[in-house]
Amino acid sequence: MEPSTQWYLFLRNLSMDPRAFFIFVVWLSAITVQCSVGLFSDLLGQLASSCNDSALYVNSGVGLRVPGVPSSCSVRRCYTREQLLKLDLNTGSPPVTPSPSLGLPLTSADHPLASTLGLPCSTVPFAHGLPGPLSLPSSMSSASSCAASDGSSLCCRLNDNGIHCRQLPCLRNRPKKAHRGHRRRPRLRSGAVLPDVPDRKPRTQATPPTSSSTPLHIALFNAQSVSSTQQACKRTDIVDYITDNDIDILVLTETWLKENGDESVCADLTPPNYSLRSYPRTTGRGGGIAVIIKNTLAKHVSFNTVLPFKHTSFECVQVTLALHQKPVQLFCIYRPPPNAKNKLTDTMFFSDFHNLLDHCNTLSGTPVLIGDINVHFDDCNHPSTVKMLDLLDVFQYTQSVSQPTHKKNHILDWVMHRPDDHIVQSVTVSHVLSSDHFCVLFDLMTRPPTPPPVFTSVRCLRTMDRDSFREELQTALSPSLTADQLEVVLRAALDVHAPSLRRRVRPSKSAPWYPAISEELRDAKCERRRAERKCLQTGLTVHKQIFNYTKNIVTKIVHSAKTLFLQTQIATCSSSKKLFDICNRLTGRTKVSPLPTVFPVSELPDVFSDFFIQKVADIRSELDTLAVNSAAPTHVDASPACTFLAFQKVSEKDLREIILKSKPTTCPLDALPTPLLVENLDLLLPVLTQIVNDSLLSGVFPSLFKTALVKPLLKKSNLDVNVLKNYRPVSNLSFLSKIIEKVVLKQLLVYLNTHDLISHSQSAYRPSHCTETALLKVTNDILSALDGGDVSVLTLLDLSAAFDTIDHVTLLSRLQTLYGISGPALAWFESYLTDRTQAVLVDGQRSAPAPLVFGVPQGSVLGPVLFIMYTKPLSALIQNHSVSNQSFADDTQLYKPSSPAETHAAIQTIQTCILDVKSWMVENKLKLNDDKTEALLCMKKSTKFPNSQPSSVQVGNTDISFSSSARNLGFTISSDMTLNKHISNICRSAYFELRKIATIRHTLSVQTTNTLVCSLVLSKLDYCNSLLSGCPLYLLHKLQKVQNSAARLILKARKKDHVTPLRRTLHWLPIQARIEYKLSTLCFHFFSASSPAYFSELLTVYTPARQLRSSSDSRTLVIPHTKSKAYGQRTFAFCASTQWNSLPSHIRHSQSVQSFKRALKTHLFQKHNS
Repeated sequence: MEPSTQWYLFLRNLSMDPRAFFIFVVWLSAITVQCSVGLFSDLLGQLASSCNDSALYVNSGVGLRVPGVPSSCSVRRCYTREQLLKLDLNTGSPPVTPSPSLGLPLTSADHPLASTLGLPCSTVPFAHGLPGPLSLPSSMSSASSCAASDGSSLCCRLNDNGIHCRQLPCLRNRPKKAHRGHRRRPRLRSGAVLPDVPDRKPRTQATPPTSSSTPLHIALFNAQSVSSTQQACKRTDIVDYITDNDIDILVLTETWLKENGDESVCADLTPPNYSLRSYPRTTGRGGGIAVIIKNTLAKHVSFNTVLPFKHTSFECVQVTLALHQKPVQLFCIYRPPPNAKNKLTDTMFFSDFHNLLDHCNTLSGTPVLIGDINVHFDDCNHPSTVKMLDLLDVFQYTQSVSQPTHKKNHILDWVMHRPDDHIVQSVTVSHVLSSDHFCVLFDLMTRPPTPPPVFTSVRCLRTMDRDSFREELQTALSPSLTADQLEVVLRAALDVHAPSLRRRVRPSKSAPWYPAISEELRDAKCERRRAERKCLQTGLTVHKQIFNYTKNIVTKIVHSAKTLFLQTQIATCSSSKKLFDICNRLTGRTKVSPLPTVFPVSELPDVFSDFFIQKVADIRSELDTLAVNSAAPTHVDASPACTFLAFQKVSEKDLREIILKSKPTTCPLDALPTPLLVENLDLLLPVLTQIVNDSLLSGVFPSLFKTALVKPLLKKSNLDVNVLKNYRPVSNLSFLSKIIEKVVLKQLLVYLNTHDLISHSQSAYRPSHCTETALLKVTNDILSALDGGDVSVLTLLDLSAAFDTIDHVTLLSRLQTLYGISGPALAWFESYLTDRTQAVLVDGQRSAPAPLVFGVPQGSVLGPVLFIMYTKPLSALIQNHSVSNQSFADDTQLYKPSSPAETHAAIQTIQTCILDVKSWMVENKLKLNDDKTEALLCMKKSTKFPNSQPSSVQVGNTDISFSSSARNLGFTISSDMTLNKHISNICRSAYFELRKIATIRHTLSVQTTNTLVCSLVLSKLDYCNSLLSGCPLYLLHKLQKVQNSAARLILKARKKDHVTPLRRTLHWLPIQARIEYKLSTLCFHFFSASSPAYFSELLTVYTPARQLRSSSDSRTLVIPHTKSKAYGQRTFAFCASTQWNSLPSHIRHSQSVQSFKRALKTHLFQKHNS
């Protein structure tokens, strides 16, 4: 009998007696010195039990059964014990040749497999005849050094022809190969032993194979807060982990994110080509769920947080993956631990969870429930675990996580599904991310959609030959070219030197700072994986410390590279626009407007175009059906004594100045990119001047410039993307169209201002007018009324699509009758308004051009000015009712002071006035939005009415209740005229911006941080700050704290550092000085005759009754008499006069605005920092 047959008969008889088998193992381990005990015991374990995975991995003499081994060691067949005993190892077995690496013949005494099996070496076959550098006991040092030098290993498997072994190439020097999902396999080193849990996912359950070759890779991670500034490294690790493992969906629990204020954190947490949806806890701190999902899946995924039953014991987000006919319902859950503080109990949770499982049965699709349940699955005797498992068993669910998910060796994060669905596979636990929980990964066996290729058209302007382009332009250009001919010439020249190329857009798979550290990072991650395997294998404290150290090394490398990359990007910004683009991207300000998902992308341009056109048509139809209901005359037009017949020709010098001062924006309608046009302006200027002059003199606006491209933008990020009315049309016109409009506007404003043809109550689009001046007039009148014991009724009117519904015939008639515009000038405006079209642009696709028969062009230069000219009669109509008004574009304010006894009569007057205003608007095709109109009854808290206190005002058919406060042109006005709410809003908004800047402060220099703070924070403190004059010091102290925090952020000062030296370093004025600076500047403009006309009603120049020595000082204001400090001394008339008169005479008599501001700041800086 052959020795091999004797050996197998011995093993078969030995396996029948477990006691004899155990004694044999102990004896053999004591006397065997030439083979590895691990290899022997593993082989015997496979022979003595059913085969789960008959693969042997031999590395430096150590054998180990490894589930989920690499594909090169995949098992073709699986054998039971009886089948193994029937194998004939000698069938077709090639002889073994000597090892070339050792130069020694292999004998039964040298070969570990042969010595273990009791076979001669010639009977042990090698797959493909590859002899491997085996670890031999007789030359262990030589074999170990060989394995360490090239990393070669031997993989053996059992099949019909015996035990086949195969030499694996050196993993260290093997070229990089992309695995499924770009997940790198663990690198094997000499002497390294894989733990029972490999680095990448083994199969934890027997699941039938599915047809999905590329499943979705899902990850679940309890982050234990990602919101604070100190968590920047953790956010970097999460982004790196998503990129490394090609995660399709990452579910984060316990994010601690807030609904508002954490946009920068979300931006830092979102990898390239991913999007993040955050669902913070609605009450209290902590908790929260976030879902990071690939953009290629975004169109197939919907989110829902509203379940059909009430649940208070856990947070839940339903993610519906509608990838195929049978969707996957992924429920993301976080259950906070029950305690006395949150008043949650296990009973509440099991009741809510029972309802959730019951709800899952009613849904179409395959349910999968994942999340941090805070139930110890590892403790089968725990009452909560028993009850949870019973509940899952009732609904036929199983839990697939079998490894600890918490640092205390508990299984708290669960993946639950129905086994019959075969939807979840390859559940593993990763220890790479830093938290008290580990990351759970699994495959969702549903095929992800293949994203369609995305192409874009680009022109290589950077590499084009600029000199050749200029030569061609110089040859082709002629002053006699029309606008259409110039368009052809420019496009032809551009197509020759920078042709439009159609390129496929390939999304970046890694962050832009990775290439600089690729080699260093790869080695560091390799060390981290090796340390993780060793830590999992031994569980020793020292190996845990080594693993944590390697994790920190990887985190430090990535975070340092990211910081350096961003610092370099910001430091090399060539313009403030690029700086703010980068900072907006880092702080989450850059938001891509999502598009509706219920329409095919190819149909969206036409769908939006039809909706926008129909919206205006519906408003016009509604206005046509409304009858004019007013007894008062609505026509208050009056012919002016001046005329404007024709425009003047523009010179090349003036046109050059206008072009260079314009914002260099480029529209897809432009034949030449604006920067390239400016670069060649010396060649194009004669042609452009001729085109502009031809248009002005002929009274014809070029038809080429009458088309607008409209981009739909979502009004607010939390609105439903599938409701079209939630989108706002944003129009874009060609650059040359705006240049012609600016030439016309310049001449038109000179005419209007010279003849004082614009209404004095209109503060929009006029020099020396702004929202602050309009609000100063309104608040001054109301505070004066309250100081005298009166009350004021304030009404804020709102218009719907005001610019879009203007009637062209009425506008042209008004230009002629009210402003005296006629002849070629009027013909030019008629040509400008008529025959216009617009096309909607969505994802590079345009809709068919749609005619615009109403309204002034959106996004144009002339449109806003034409609107205020169109609505000029409205001011006179309101004044006929003895009601004061102030307007800024389409925002109109009506207010009327009265005594408390006459308040009802004042309200009746306001209502009658609004009725006439609405009738005028109906006749002039403007729609007053009754529902959005707001009203305030401004009065002292101690005001007493002889009768009942009024509660509302009627606007049309709607009763508008008086509000306690309202937002008016960005300023919060309270009914008691206090500033508490407004200042609280300023502080909240300013701190919001400071938190955003603080999250990226480590990437910014002092100068860059100062620029951002001045633009985003101090601008809020300075907006309408002249209205804060006279307010209590405790309110100003709140604003001063904001400024102090901003100074500390810029200079990286400690909280306890004194702030006055910091302000001196930054050369900042404190809040009170900034208010005084604004008041003084407004008064200087008053004396320079460059202030609004209504300021003459508020400020009075002091004129002495008789000649005095001080009479030569003509720049002194009269301080009005007031009754109360709370109201009268807060009026603009009182505060501005007092502040102006307190300035030194030489400052008040400055000759220019620049010298005045310079002297004023020096004076205030010395005054408040002394």
